[in-house]
Amino acid sequence: PIFERRYLDLLKLRFNEGELQQCEVMLKDIRDSQRIDRTALGRKCIPVSACVISSHFWPKIVSETVSEFPQALEEALTEYEKSFMDHKESRKLQWMRAVGCVEVTLKLGDVEIDKVVPNPIAAVLYLYLEK
Repeated sequence: PIFERRYLDLLKLRFNEGELQQCEVMLKDIRDSQRIDRTALGRKCIPVSACVISSHFWPKIVSETVSEFPQALEEALTEYEKSFMDHKESRKLQWMRAVGCVEVTLKLGDVEIDKVVPNPIAAVLYLYLEK
């Protein structure tokens, strides 16, 4: 998000205010997301970092569908929603579960592998942990 914010700030210097109103909303979304992320980190659950977007101002995102995550991940999303509601009482989150990534550590024997994987793959990997 920091790179995107800097890039949009540079664009603001090249265009007039009216042309970049949409970018202003996007910048505000990024700043708000970072503030909510910091609050959510204090909750006792799996750490979640999200980019909360105002859907009318961002490009439409077409993605696969993931109906739900394993219970532990769903609980983490619920905790994040509580942090969100502390900041934005009148708004509601609509999770795009197939968009995003999860940092995972896979242990195979004596070898540990740290990877960043798309959410649907993380959901499948998590199912193997439950067995």
